[in-house]
Amino acid sequence: MAEELTSPRRSASAGRPRVMVVAVVASLATFIAFLDATIVNIAFPSIHAGFPAWSMDSLSWVMNAYNILFAALLMPAGRYADRFGRKAMFTAGLIVFVVASLLCALAPGAGLLIVLRGVQAVGAAMIVPSSLALLLAAFPESRRGVAVSLFAATGGLAAGIGPALGGFLIEVWDWRVVFAVNVPIGLVAAIVAWVWLTEAKDEAATAWPDIVSIVCSVAGFGLLALGIVKGHDWGWADWHTVGSLCAGIVLVLIVAQRCRTHPAPLIEATILTDRTVAAANASTFVFAVAFYGYLLANVLFLTSLWHYSTVRAGLALTPAPLLSTLVARPAGILYDRFGGRYIAAAGAVLVALGLTWYVRFVHVQPGFLTDFLPGAALSGLGVGMLFASLSAAAVQGVAGARFATATAFSSGLRQLGAVLGIAACVSYLGAHGANRLGSFQVLWEGAAIVTVVAGAVALALRPPSRPRESEPSETTESTRIG
Repeated sequence: MAEELTSPRRSASAGRPRVMVVAVVASLATFIAFLDATIVNIAFPSIHAGFPAWSMDSLSWVMNAYNILFAALLMPAGRYADRFGRKAMFTAGLIVFVVASLLCALAPGAGLLIVLRGVQAVGAAMIVPSSLALLLAAFPESRRGVAVSLFAATGGLAAGIGPALGGFLIEVWDWRVVFAVNVPIGLVAAIVAWVWLTEAKDEAATAWPDIVSIVCSVAGFGLLALGIVKGHDWGWADWHTVGSLCAGIVLVLIVAQRCRTHPAPLIEATILTDRTVAAANASTFVFAVAFYGYLLANVLFLTSLWHYSTVRAGLALTPAPLLSTLVARPAGILYDRFGGRYIAAAGAVLVALGLTWYVRFVHVQPGFLTDFLPGAALSGLGVGMLFASLSAAAVQGVAGARFATATAFSSGLRQLGAVLGIAACVSYLGAHGANRLGSFQVLWEGAAIVTVVAGAVALALRPPSRPRESEPSETTESTRIG
């Protein structure tokens, strides 16, 4: 692995600055990844107005193309990061992401924008598992909850700033600037990573990940999203819809089978069979369907039914992710002490209560402070508790050499959930109208039910084991980058 200093005094003096560098760089990368997701959500109505010839269903591929490729490529990217080096993968991913963001800002047509969003997803898939792997390796196992909460808090901060920043930028210019804003941040992170970070990789990893599984996962995720998005246009009993959904399920099952039998599987059995890791990943996937679905529904509700401007909608959406940011670190500390079972379940209950509040008290007439804000506050607190706990549990007990792979698997399931949640939201609103309160009430009710299911799955989480006597001290471990 990476360099380790033997003198405790020298370790303390050299380790802490390096941990800070890793934390700052990983946080910057996380920031632009989450900022991009939230800004594109708030920009969706503006993008639709910029390409009026495209239906809302078709234009939703601006988000779906990104999420599908992001989800499918996270797992191989994690394996490649463990094999070839996390610093190399991280830096290369930032460069790809920055270049693709700039080209998205310059795209002359919706078709090219969708293609470039796919390229952007390649860069994001390279960034996420390697960045969190670098961060996790800088902390001892007993403090991984704090490390993950730092990662989650940065993402929450980006999510909090994103809607308001995106709304302001769109108001003074147009939707193109929401992509251009990634360029300076990404360049700074890439330069700092190249100069300061130390390379680290798994020397035992020699085989190439299963290429058939990679291809099948991309195709499977894409066909599932295609069937859901186009279902109401084609008809849910039409052979196009049924064929797309069935083929997608078959391809995903092929990936699962090959992971059990292939000598270099896309996802290793040790990651799949641990009860806590499996429960965390299952709960992450289920909740992501609800979370990304209602997140887009809220944007469309505020802009289409309450007729908020983009700036005003962005400001209205800001309190929830800011509360998620505030609660993420305390949730990580509690996770290290007690585990994530009850924290995640309580978070799911809060999110469900927030969505139920929307159903009961939000009306056609705008009433932000009395009607919308209480539900946003409840759901924001719950999201911070839920995602922080599940992210920590997804790497609980995983060996350091597999940090990137385990992180990629969890993040991939989260993005797959995003694909299905966004597709379901767009499909339902396209069929029942985005100008009816009843349409949004159904989406909020459905998201609340799915969130409760995610919380029930999270009850299978086990508390983290106490550190062994031989576990490296925090000072020593903090000098290991990778």
